[in-house]
Amino acid sequence: MATLPDACRDSPDNSRRTFNFARWTDHPSCASRAPRPRVCSPRVNAQKKPNTARPLSILIADDEPDTVATLAAILGDEGHVVHTVTHGAFVMEAVRRFKPEVCILDIEMPGQNGFGLARDIVEEHERARPLLIAITGRWTNQTDRLLAKSVGFDRFFVKPADPQELLALLDQITAEYIGTVPAAVDEDRLTTGEPKRLQVRVLIADDNRDTVLTTTALLRGEGYEVRAVYNGRDAITEIGKFDPDVVIADIKMPGLSGWELARAVRRASGFDRPVLIAISGHYKEGADRVLTNISGFNHFLPKPFDMKDLLAVLEPLKRA
Repeated sequence: MATLPDACRDSPDNSRRTFNFARWTDHPSCASRAPRPRVCSPRVNAQKKPNTARPLSILIADDEPDTVATLAAILGDEGHVVHTVTHGAFVMEAVRRFKPEVCILDIEMPGQNGFGLARDIVEEHERARPLLIAITGRWTNQTDRLLAKSVGFDRFFVKPADPQELLALLDQITAEYIGTVPAAVDEDRLTTGEPKRLQVRVLIADDNRDTVLTTTALLRGEGYEVRAVYNGRDAITEIGKFDPDVVIADIKMPGLSGWELARAVRRASGFDRPVLIAISGHYKEGADRVLTNISGFNHFLPKPFDMKDLLAVLEPLKRA
């Protein structure tokens, strides 16, 4: 029987099994399978009494071996079942295979970064998804936190993460949220037990994903209910389902331009609702603004726009 390479062995107490992609392919028995690594399943020591109320299945994804080893040791010692991967390209495979209740994802990984992974996990697993925790030593400012929140992360830790804070969060998850965390859960719900009241519904239509993610995060932080699409035709479909109070539409989009979208909306719904806000980095001249008004837009913001200007337009709707 072939033996497992050192990269994929049980720990001495059998509480976890870790995997290091770089070492796997160096092993002679795996040369024919390189460069594709495998994800290894942990085994829990049945003799070890967990320190936590209920062991959780946790996936750690980070390309820093020291971070992975430290987190795996701490969580394994608490009795949790720990799976690890060290390359972003294999995270989704591990999520499908192990169905973890919690995913701890590094933001900056080779193969696929944490932002993209969080978005993919939310889209694929919808409501029955793991709770997502971001860890990073680089993406640490408020904009990065809002971006993480907008793609689906529920918590955000800056490296080196405080183990006690992480363990306290996992205890809270065990007690209250496992199996019930919705895809749209945010920090307000996890800390207060109550969902944030969202009043004004905003649809963002733009093929620039950075603009969409940043604007979505900032508006959700202000209490707006936000959905996003990336082309004009999807915007028409989403308007029918979401019934937004406001549509923020880029002028230059594939499928259907912002001007065409506005005319279609006005033909179907009239001019009272929804409020249409045009955004554009290309069409900024006087004639463009006139065409924007004729098409049915209520407001125009040139890119890159100041969020204060957008919030000033939305605030009267929020009070209504």
